[in-house]
Amino acid sequence: ASLDLERAGLGPDARIAVVGTPCEIQGIRALQARAWGRGASRVDAVVLTIALLCTKSFDYRRLMLEDLRDARGLDLARVGKVDVVHGRLRVEDLEHRVVVDEPVKSFHGAALKGCDECADFLGRAADLAVGSVGSPDGWSSVLVRTSAGMAALERAAAGLELAEIERPDALEKLDRLDKRVAAGSLQRALDPDGAMFIDFTEHVCSYDGSDRAPVWRGW
Repeated sequence: ASLDLERAGLGPDARIAVVGTPCEIQGIRALQARAWGRGASRVDAVVLTIALLCTKSFDYRRLMLEDLRDARGLDLARVGKVDVVHGRLRVEDLEHRVVVDEPVKSFHGAALKGCDECADFLGRAADLAVGSVGSPDGWSSVLVRTSAGMAALERAAAGLELAEIERPDALEKLDRLDKRVAAGSLQRALDPDGAMFIDFTEHVCSYDGSDRAPVWRGW
């Protein structure tokens, strides 16, 4: 795996920021933990990572095509925003009218299976983590995790309105819930402070016979 800077029209010395879910940021950190040479494809070009606070992500086909378009009759060309707020999945049209407002558990079948095993709601591997939890409507909670994250926030501060997070306990509560779900879903012991990588044999022993068992493919 690599970061194709050339395909994006960037030079070999580009410095870029990546915004993604916590698991995507973890993937970048895993790639950065290995030795990658300089050139058009190099993941060390990522100098800032921003994680979006996340407990669940969805398969596009299952959520948008099957659940929203087919089951609920939504015209996807008229969808302006899809969001999960306070445990509810909300869809707004292009005129900002709410056209779907249902408990997110109603769409559990569209969620990616690996999400239940993830215990990184707070985006601990990122330089900055951002989300709506803990802040009033119209505001975002920003968690600074590294010196690179602090430097980025300070450079942008003149264009921001900053205040203390209003409800940090809400972040902590959802983080604890996320860990409980992960502990109950993992086929091996949850160790948030463990090594980034696990041995393939350990993975096979933990997941053999489950729906997450490794799939062997012929060469």
